[in-house]
Amino acid sequence: MSPLTVSHADHNSTMHSDNPPVAQDFDPIASMLATDNLAPLPAEALTAIGDAIRSKLRYCRRVVIKVGTQVVTQNSGYLSLGRIGSLCEQIAAIQQQGHQVILVTSGAVGLGRQRLRFQQLLNSSLRNIHLRGNAGPEAPGPEPTVPETLDPLTGQPSHHLHSQYTPGAEEALKCRQQEEAIRRACAATGQSSLMALYDNLLGALDITTAQMLLTSTFFRDAAAKTRLVHSIELLLSYNVVPIINENDAVLLSEGYTPESVTGASPSGDLGFLGAGSGAASPPCSAAAAATAALQHGPDHHLHHQHMLPTPGLTPDASLSDTAAAVAAAAAAGVMEHNPDETFQDNDRLAALLAVAVRAHLLLLLTDTEGVWSGPPGSDGARLLDVMHPGVAVTFGAAGARGRGGMQSKLESAMLAAQMGGVRAVIASGHANLVATRVISGERVGTLVLADDPRQVNLAALGVAPADVHDAIQAEARARALSVGSSGTPSPGSTTPGSTEEEERMAQAARLASNLVRCASAADRSAVLARLADLLEEQQEAILQANDLDMARAQAAANNPTDDQQSRLSAANLQRLRLTPEKIGTLAEGVRQLANDVDPVDSVLQRTLLSEGLVLEQTQVPIGVLLVIFESRPDALPQIAALAIRSGNGLLLKGGREATASCALLHGLVARALGDVLGPAAARLVGLVETRTGVSRLLALDQHIDLVIPRGSNQLVSHIQQNTRIPVLGHAAGMCHIFVDVAACPAMAETIVLDAKTHYPSACNAVESVLLHQGICGPAAGADGDDQQQRAGLGRRLIAALQNAGVVVHLGPVARQHFDRSGVPITGCGPDAVDLSTEYGSLAVTVEVVADADSAMEHIRLHGSAHTEAIITEDQATARDFLARVDAACVFHNASTRFSDGYRMGLGAEVGVSTGRIHARGPVGVRGLLTTRWLLRGTGHTAGDFSAGRRTFLHKDITAASEE
Repeated sequence: MSPLTVSHADHNSTMHSDNPPVAQDFDPIASMLATDNLAPLPAEALTAIGDAIRSKLRYCRRVVIKVGTQVVTQNSGYLSLGRIGSLCEQIAAIQQQGHQVILVTSGAVGLGRQRLRFQQLLNSSLRNIHLRGNAGPEAPGPEPTVPETLDPLTGQPSHHLHSQYTPGAEEALKCRQQEEAIRRACAATGQSSLMALYDNLLGALDITTAQMLLTSTFFRDAAAKTRLVHSIELLLSYNVVPIINENDAVLLSEGYTPESVTGASPSGDLGFLGAGSGAASPPCSAAAAATAALQHGPDHHLHHQHMLPTPGLTPDASLSDTAAAVAAAAAAGVMEHNPDETFQDNDRLAALLAVAVRAHLLLLLTDTEGVWSGPPGSDGARLLDVMHPGVAVTFGAAGARGRGGMQSKLESAMLAAQMGGVRAVIASGHANLVATRVISGERVGTLVLADDPRQVNLAALGVAPADVHDAIQAEARARALSVGSSGTPSPGSTTPGSTEEEERMAQAARLASNLVRCASAADRSAVLARLADLLEEQQEAILQANDLDMARAQAAANNPTDDQQSRLSAANLQRLRLTPEKIGTLAEGVRQLANDVDPVDSVLQRTLLSEGLVLEQTQVPIGVLLVIFESRPDALPQIAALAIRSGNGLLLKGGREATASCALLHGLVARALGDVLGPAAARLVGLVETRTGVSRLLALDQHIDLVIPRGSNQLVSHIQQNTRIPVLGHAAGMCHIFVDVAACPAMAETIVLDAKTHYPSACNAVESVLLHQGICGPAAGADGDDQQQRAGLGRRLIAALQNAGVVVHLGPVARQHFDRSGVPITGCGPDAVDLSTEYGSLAVTVEVVADADSAMEHIRLHGSAHTEAIITEDQATARDFLARVDAACVFHNASTRFSDGYRMGLGAEVGVSTGRIHARGPVGVRGLLTTRWLLRGTGHTAGDFSAGRRTFLHKDITAASEE
């Protein structure tokens, strides 16, 4: 027989051949996997078997995805729009690959609680206004009483919040009943909003949704269950995504149990599950007993699922087989049930639904990477790639939000695996593209098996014996290579202090970088052209996502109870806002990149070293970039486009204030890459959406080659001081304009207003205007001769800035100069104390200098080497200024706003570098490339030249080669 059992009926047979093998033919892997081998499976074998099973998940036709409250909400209790948006994009991608998707979602109660809290506050405010209006100005206020209203957060009468009040038993029961009523109201209020959000997000991706609210009746009543399954089957046949939740609005306390499906009342428990926190659980072989009862007809359903065409699989069994299998499993004591215990989370609902609709994969998304051997963070705890009843685990406490916990998820996953042969994976819903990665077969999260892998019918899961044999050998080799002779991890292993998720993203980005770099220039241009089209086609969806970010940011800014960190400044709010004009500019810039000459692998220099020996210096991608940005979602497609054009891998970490916008824009980038170059290329750009802090990302120096920060001075300075990875960026955008005595008045006014008011929060907006003392006379002189007009230009510039809404802060010399003139400047803000202030808003410092030399010295002391400009008609002064001012960009008679990748014809920019190494100024495609040397010879050796048999020519043949 074959090296692996292919039927549960053969449990008593071994994996060896019928004839005893000779010693040299002994197969250690087959021996290790023998069903009668009682030794624990080695870790690499367990992981390899899991990988073999995962590799077949891409053939699963029907997928149930369950997202918990910890995934769909933030710590504050508000919805996590970024994660929900990313999930919707993944559902769209999964459906496009031919899979059917059913979504089970939590979050309605939490969302409803937020809305009812707001409504309660609103009602209270209106009631107070009404009472004051009726009482009249002289009427005494009512006697203070203990309020009897319920608190929406606790569901208890609000007078329970008084420390001295202790309710009796009867009132405590009443409070619990009132609490359930409040939660039902929360569920009813939140469900409509939650469904509307899913419908809008999926609708923008051309996916139709259907809402279904279930109770235990649909599983306990055979006719109701038949109707439920038929309805779901019909919806799936139309490519509709059913979105399912428990109907908490009417039956919050009603539970789902295995008997709901089978009609039986099983006893027994899942022995492998730990109880409480800190208690290790013994292994259990209850599944083996169930297997014995399923040896014949009933286990037929477990072997044959509806899947995309896979070798060795036959059509699925009937519904009667399913019922028989479930009944047998229940009778064998596999499932846990306490008739008096209520069940109040969606994990069990998702498991029972997966069994009822004969799903092939159940994906349970939570806030941790998967199942851990102990509470995450505790000593010795490790993430399990594969979980089965023979593995002992210890559970911590459930999360603060939601009703389930890891124990509930593991019980539910095991329930689906044992009752219906459903493949089950528990993974982090915070991880990037987690659903698509699980279905593609990547090792993400924890794969849950119904039994010890040696007892599992792997053939029913589409896994051949050779698959397992090869996977175990590959895993053993990989583990041997991951640790060098010194015991230190190799570059592909986990970096201390970082998360595996970000490491995998960086590694995937590097692999995708090789793919994109090796693609043709035409293909890279096609990806950019597709991205530009998508930006325009999805403009409304982008603006809707941005509206969500803006509403949340503005609510935080107006809420005095929110912490200061969560509030955005006026400048950052402006950066956060997307407009049709911004999106149009983005699309135009991406198209400009698509039409530019492709620089990847271009030859910078070609030298004939000797006859038949040619040396080339070519441009190549740097590798993997990490770009961290705040508040500016429009930076994402710009940076991604530059990464695509240059062939660099890219990790993006955006600010939480732009979560929804960034998630949608990242989805468009991935879609453009996938449409042209295939799904593997879509991993080129990764959006880090986990709660990983910036410091954890900065520790990935083995996987990331360059960090580019775009944000506040504090962010950039923090990054520069806390990583070993090279940093490209600027710590400040302190830009000056010097208005010379020979300046054209009309030109000076136009340029200064443009540089300050066109986009005040940009890093290239002017922050300090330096006026030559020769243009700061006592009168404006607008109607005088040319000399008088020049003498009054300084005052006219200040007045023009003030008329444009700019707050002018006079420097100390300017204040003294204008005060001594006898005609002080009025209407200004407080005098400038720090002449290096970067306002990022409609505010500017105005200072007076003696001459051009003084202006250049002022810039040296207070500038940030970003962008400096002079306005003058004196060409000699202009040449001197351009030569002597040390900045990335130095302009003559032009606005500082031209310090921009798009305006400079770079197509887009990844940022502005004020450093002096590698790239400086706006960094476009060429700033993201490095060089390498290619040498082509015909058997040349250094000894030939030492011995005089060959001679060096060192002839530059670059131009000749181009011709």
